[in-house]
Amino acid sequence: MNTHLFALLLVGAASAPALAGPPSIAFPPDDLWTRVGPVMSPEHKQNQPIVVDGNLLLGGNGRHPLFDISDPYKPVPLSVLQSNWGTGEAESHQLAVSRTADGRTRVVTISGIGVDLWDLTDPTAPVLLSEVDLEGVFYGDNTEAVWGVAWVGDTVYAGGTSTGLHVVDVSDPTEPVVVTRLPTPALGGVLAGPLWAVGSLLVVTTPKEFAGIATLDLSDPRDPVLLDSLVEDTKSYIGGFYGRHAHLITPLRTYDVTTDPREITLVSSVPTDDAEYVSYGDDHLFLGALRPAPGIMKWDVSDPLQPILVGKVLGRKDGPDAGVFTDDQFSTPIGNLLVLCDDEITYGCQFGVHDTRIDTTAPRVLWSSPLDGATGVSPEQALGVSFSDAIETASLTPDTWILRAVEGGAEVPGDWSIQGTVVGFQPHQPLATDTTYELVLPRGGVSDLVGNTLTEAVSITFATGAELLRLPCDPGPPAFADVGAPIALSAGGTLPDGAAVSWGLPDGSTLAGAQASVQFASPGRWPVTLSVSVGDAVRTCATTVVVAPSAADRSPTTSGALVHDAARGVVWSLHPDADALVAVSTDTRAPVRTIRTGDDPQAVALTPDGTLWVSARAGDEVTAFDGDSGTILASIPLRYGCGPHGLAPTPDGREVVVACGGSGELVVLDAASHTVRDTIALYDDPLAPRPPLRHVGVVDTASGWTAFAPQFTSPDATGWIHRVTGPTLQRL
Repeated sequence: MNTHLFALLLVGAASAPALAGPPSIAFPPDDLWTRVGPVMSPEHKQNQPIVVDGNLLLGGNGRHPLFDISDPYKPVPLSVLQSNWGTGEAESHQLAVSRTADGRTRVVTISGIGVDLWDLTDPTAPVLLSEVDLEGVFYGDNTEAVWGVAWVGDTVYAGGTSTGLHVVDVSDPTEPVVVTRLPTPALGGVLAGPLWAVGSLLVVTTPKEFAGIATLDLSDPRDPVLLDSLVEDTKSYIGGFYGRHAHLITPLRTYDVTTDPREITLVSSVPTDDAEYVSYGDDHLFLGALRPAPGIMKWDVSDPLQPILVGKVLGRKDGPDAGVFTDDQFSTPIGNLLVLCDDEITYGCQFGVHDTRIDTTAPRVLWSSPLDGATGVSPEQALGVSFSDAIETASLTPDTWILRAVEGGAEVPGDWSIQGTVVGFQPHQPLATDTTYELVLPRGGVSDLVGNTLTEAVSITFATGAELLRLPCDPGPPAFADVGAPIALSAGGTLPDGAAVSWGLPDGSTLAGAQASVQFASPGRWPVTLSVSVGDAVRTCATTVVVAPSAADRSPTTSGALVHDAARGVVWSLHPDADALVAVSTDTRAPVRTIRTGDDPQAVALTPDGTLWVSARAGDEVTAFDGDSGTILASIPLRYGCGPHGLAPTPDGREVVVACGGSGELVVLDAASHTVRDTIALYDDPLAPRPPLRHVGVVDTASGWTAFAPQFTSPDATGWIHRVTGPTLQRL
């Protein structure tokens, strides 16, 4: 067994690059479903908005203004992308972004004769790279027009409505070349409108006055092959794609296009008000309403079998037309804000509030191409990941998106593409044949538009041959120990003969062997990686070691709405009316961070590893937050009616004791695994009223700890304080 001792400064998890925007602020309750801030670009038609490198790009009729939106009440114009072919009908129903390995940002927009390619690396000085004239496209509406675009690696796909699907070689974006065109019959009769490239799958939906979906195989990116098509009698204004499903609208129809792309399957159909356009984020679909009832409807689509209408951000009816000609039907969600855009001449875009609480929901991977464990993957194809929320362009770097060969471990460079909630990755060179690869998205890396990062690492292993080489990699659950105490590290699973095992420690050093021991000289939550290799094949995974202060440093703890975080130089202040936790600098006395909490938060606690714990009374849950990034580490559901109020960590930080004000119980949470360890009722008669608990305090003892929980109200003659010992719960 290898033993190692070292001291470290407390550091936070990796986070997305700092951006000027977008905004992440709470709003008063009266702002819900209303519009806020000034109108942007009021003198022009505006269509689909997107966020690029933290700024808001408003797709338009050949004119696309860019804004700094770090303050939603004072958006600042940065530049305008002006097409030379925007004098007629040239609406931007879709925009797409490409980010290169060396950090350049490029955008494809729609023009009256095809598409324009831009370099937007400098948001104040966009550069027109080229104009692509597409056969048959000439200032059309729902025919002879482009309604969909994607930029994947060195290929651009354009949905040219009645002119079909256009495939453009953009290896040199200043000299693009159209390499093929698939006419409508080759798409199974589906007119090509908005489209999404997800790895080897291309999903094509129709423009207005039509209704259809086509799926195509992109194993050879320059030669799409039709897999299946579906044409509906009931028209749809536009189509969409989210997670694993495609949508047609009015009614809202959901289709499974990923389980078997060769068989498009209707999943559900629900009636809606007349609608035009769609956008997505955090398990919600935002559906643009048709005049004279302008605005954006918010639908919960977490269950695709049963979408549920949540509410509606009301559109503008304060113009001279009183809303008769106003739609406010284009949208994109940015945290708790929504951008509403209208394609009438003088209405522009404005923010709306679809949730008053700050967005702290971390992005998740909903689907990928290839899937984890896939074999026979084309070496030529791109990789695609369908997320639960739109991903910030600047968070895509070689450190946050790692593709490597399992044998040899060499990282594969490439370029990214962004379309809504879909991210693609095209390697610069074809992958090797008969080789196993691993795509790793580290925890705390890729972020959504307001900075929420992945809370769990994602690993997708696939092979370009018939056999998949997958080494076992099991570092075990999070470990817990005191400062200076040895922590046993043990690789689980059955290791193959000749396997080399090493452990990577936070200071950059390594330990060899399937079993090892390590000691930490500072409290904290420390990442430890396990690497297993056989020959040139390597697989890496991670766990966490939680280190508590020594016994001499363990002060009693208590619950409350304030907690001092000396390591970060802030005081955390809980605001139940806004469902928010605010960090106030102890130096400047100014707010420096706001975190959205659960419903009706009552108490906040800080464990020695830097984790913040917040009780949510109305939500019957406790949430653990990363104090550095503000992302959710875990949401721990408690039983219905618990009504958690006070919570306090044990002095060693191993557990968190929660007082249930509704059910009269104390609940003990395991701080390392974020799970409920035990529960004790503070009453004898199950038919008697429950003791109304509020706060709780915990002190260290020779045999463990003791918790004190006073009742909020007691009988007239006495005042009740409940005393419980742990870790084996006993009432005293």
